[in-house]
Amino acid sequence: MAGREEPIPPELGEVLIGSSPEAARCAKIAASRMQSQRPLLVCSLAADRDASEALTGQGIYVERRRYEATCEPELLWSDLVGSTVVDKDGHELGCIREIYNAGASDIAVVQDEHDRSFDLPLAPDYVDFDCAFVQDGGVRRLMLLVTAAVFDGLWQEERGSAKQPPEG
Repeated sequence: MAGREEPIPPELGEVLIGSSPEAARCAKIAASRMQSQRPLLVCSLAADRDASEALTGQGIYVERRRYEATCEPELLWSDLVGSTVVDKDGHELGCIREIYNAGASDIAVVQDEHDRSFDLPLAPDYVDFDCAFVQDGGVRRLMLLVTAAVFDGLWQEERGSAKQPPEG
């Protein structure tokens, strides 16, 4: 639930808090509200000030099966992982490998068939949020407002995938 603009729904009962879903610990929700445009969560892991401060800035995760999008245009970023990214001219750029929050915006890592990738800001300048997520014959697509050329200088070879020079 990166970049939330509303409180964490208390009816979830519990969430995972940590630096990653794998490292996160389970926390029972006691209360939730907004403070300074960020979700404030009172939970079982914050028994005192020191414990609360240790949780500041950590990710809040919810198992996908426990949370559903509630509005027609609402999406969960996890719904987009594996989706094909299509530019405004209909050209496929690659698939979304992962999504992370970079502070200013959420970022989708787009990877192509040549093991190259680039970071796509999930922002209204790039993504057509009116019809961002299109499911066509079982294929999920993220529709962009820009052409593929916008990203020409951003493609990077994946680490560890570069061919090694022959020995000798």
